[in-house]
Amino acid sequence: MNSASKTNESASALQLKRKLRELDADSPEYIDASNRLARLLFRTRPQEAISLCKRSIQTAKTIDYQPGLAQAYANLSHTQLCLSQYADARESANKAIQLFVHLDDPAGLLDANNALGLSYNTSGKYEKALELFLRNDELAREQGETEMQSKALNNIACILLDQGNYSSALEYFIRAYECTQNTQNSEMNGIALLNIGVTHLELDHLEEAREYLTRSLKSISGIPEIHSRVLQNLSHYYQKKGDLDQAIEYGTQALAGHQSIENIHGTIGTLSNMGEIYLLKNDLDKARHYFEEALQLARAKDEKTEQAQNHLLLGRVYIRKKQPDVAIPILKKVFEFEQNYKTYIYEAHQELSRLYEEKKDYASALKHHKEYVRIKDALFTQQSEQKIQSLRITFKLEQAEREYRLLKQKNAELARSNKKLEQLESYAHRDSLTNLFNRRYMDKQFQVEFDRAFSNDSPLCVMICDIDDFKQVNDQHSHTVGDQVLVEVSGIISSHVRDNDILSRYGGEEFVLLMPDTDKQDAILISSRIRELIEKHNWDHIRPGL
Repeated sequence: MNSASKTNESASALQLKRKLRELDADSPEYIDASNRLARLLFRTRPQEAISLCKRSIQTAKTIDYQPGLAQAYANLSHTQLCLSQYADARESANKAIQLFVHLDDPAGLLDANNALGLSYNTSGKYEKALELFLRNDELAREQGETEMQSKALNNIACILLDQGNYSSALEYFIRAYECTQNTQNSEMNGIALLNIGVTHLELDHLEEAREYLTRSLKSISGIPEIHSRVLQNLSHYYQKKGDLDQAIEYGTQALAGHQSIENIHGTIGTLSNMGEIYLLKNDLDKARHYFEEALQLARAKDEKTEQAQNHLLLGRVYIRKKQPDVAIPILKKVFEFEQNYKTYIYEAHQELSRLYEEKKDYASALKHHKEYVRIKDALFTQQSEQKIQSLRITFKLEQAEREYRLLKQKNAELARSNKKLEQLESYAHRDSLTNLFNRRYMDKQFQVEFDRAFSNDSPLCVMICDIDDFKQVNDQHSHTVGDQVLVEVSGIISSHVRDNDILSRYGGEEFVLLMPDTDKQDAILISSRIRELIEKHNWDHIRPGL
């Protein structure tokens, strides 16, 4: 754990808390500061963030401060997601979306859409989540919101990862990472690298996984939560490599990091992982210690899935210890959480079937074996349905990709057409020899500037000049030399006019300079200066004696 980064995070929170004590509690400024604090704390101190959000919502309603109300609902949704309150998170996100639409706040709408999509994704409603993330990807591209586009692509990849489509997930994670390269957001950059590393782990591309996880570690050393997640996955990498001592070292660091910022999910997950590593080392007492600690914390926070998982793992410790009478009641505890994670349920039935068979209690063994088969078959059916859903999701993504490529092609064609149109307009308004504006353009702009000067009661001056004896230049030295003289005179005048002046070649050797917001005295000085520069110019480089 990077102690300096923890101090910095605490300092930011303390600074906001001090500011809140100084502000009027019923002011928009107080709500804005409270919302910023809630956003800072929602991952590490979700309960405190919830209180801040609810207080901001109440105050914003009282004083009718709609922007603060919208942001408070968005923050509340993100915090509820951290607490696995998915239905509440959806309700809060929908309220935020309605407010941001009314306020015409595109950035806020993207954030609230993101929260709503996450609430669907974590509830297993992948297709609804995908629709929102695809919409966010499109909106973010249109608005040039690179960070939100990266989040949308990252979330699409997470859906694919949950569906077991690792190759496609990797592709989207890489696209999300490419988006982060255009930002200065080290957190998003680190998360993108982390996700690429995790996907490589799932694909058993171990060296690629280590490379991306190590890069992520360097990128986010100042962000405690992500730093600890990277350490946790590096522990998993070494576990897969069979280097259990290194796995324990990284796991210990990850655990300390999660605990220091009170990251409950991270702490429980790492405790379970550490127990599994010690189980592989056959250090059963240490494995038991970690599983019991994870179970105690999961009970305290009412994390049902983690309770089911750690009861199963703790039961296996006692099976390995040859203590079936201790293992059996622990394994039966898994059944209290049947609605949360059926994989743990059927695995518990399988372990109990074996234990009862060893105890020669064949009736109980058969009973649990039947339940094991029934739930496994149900899970197989569920997995088949998930595969069909995965195919639908892949089809939608491919369809969205085709539409995006088609739109990109049309935009490119439109850009080319617009460029040609600009060129044609330029040709229509420019003199082909000198590239100055032509007479047609000057006549049009003169009327515009005259009307503006009249309306604003501002000065407007015009300089009209021609080149003395220009006909002799053409007759004695050729029209080619005459053209060179015209180009050179154009360059001299152009280099001594202001950005808002308008210079044109009005006729053969005639030039007109329109000078808005210029009084008579300044116009005389400018004209005299230009005449003097042309008079003193060395023309011999074009043709000696010119």
